[in-house]
Amino acid sequence: MSIAQTRRQEHIGWLARGFLCVVALWPWPVFAEPLIQLRDGANWDPPTEISRPSAEELYRLGKKALAASRYKESIRFLKQAAERRNADVEVYYWLGVAHWNREQGEQAINSYRLAVELDSEGRSAWSLYALENLAEVYTRTDHAEEARTAYRSALARETRAEW
Repeated sequence: MSIAQTRRQEHIGWLARGFLCVVALWPWPVFAEPLIQLRDGANWDPPTEISRPSAEELYRLGKKALAASRYKESIRFLKQAAERRNADVEVYYWLGVAHWNREQGEQAINSYRLAVELDSEGRSAWSLYALENLAEVYTRTDHAEEARTAYRSALARETRAEW
């Protein structure tokens, strides 16, 4: 056997051992990581191992998809999280952001409006952010009177000293 053949066999042996180590150490099942690793235009369906993810996991996946500009997936995850985390202002805020980034103005308005309605007393900063975004969406979708009302409400609830 030549030196080149011996080295090739050693190399293949090391590769095989390395592969087995990777397979043995790989965290099965992988839930969310493929979402970010996808190339543009690829569709991602959640693995079948996730039969009933928690509301927190769905929320995390939705925000992760949103950060990766995967708005369709983000909307799907955030809607499921909203169903399970009923009356959560933050989830509806991010759902509005995802809809707006997908150029779905009416759905964004509905999500932001729901976030504001869920915190009618203004205790959460998320409802103020939703109200500010709602005013902006109203402005950009030619709802002038609704935009004025939303801006007035946002200014009335504003607590920052520089305002």
